[in-house]
Amino acid sequence: NIFRVENQIVNLDGLNRLPAEVVEINPGVLAELGLIDNLNKPIKILGRGELTRILKFNSVKVSESARIKIESLGGSVNEG
Repeated sequence: NIFRVENQIVNLDGLNRLPAEVVEINPGVLAELGLIDNLNKPIKILGRGELTRILKFNSVKVSESARIKIESLGGSVNEG
């Protein structure tokens, strides 16, 4: 499919290892921490693993299973 969009994937279990001062996840933070390679490609957070801390997600796509895990801990998702 020539119209297929390739997302950069980040799983929840990889976010538990981030420094404690990181409380907001956005494309800039993910690039700075080396979790994505390209700010111009879409990013999707997937629900593999468990999230162990409260995080706020901005400007990234989030799967339904990841959203449930994020919000159940008190985190938030703004895909805008």
